[in-house]
Amino acid sequence: SKAVSAPGRAAKETQVETIAGIVAKSGAGITTAALKEKTGLSERQIWSITHRAQKLGKIKKTKRGVYLPA
Repeated sequence: SKAVSAPGRAAKETQVETIAGIVAKSGAGITTAALKEKTGLSERQIWSITHRAQKLGKIKKTKRGVYLPA
């Protein structure tokens, strides 16, 4: 049986970890468009997650729409 994750916070933290992991593997940085492609999330979701990941110190933004590992 599949474990049901709690709605809200837990799912969001997982998305932050996923995005941070993809950014970490990207090396030279990754764009919003590439994150969209890899995750299947909308641009708005990507912005929300990357903003949260930046606040948590997991990733950093270089120029507009390009993210690097923190």
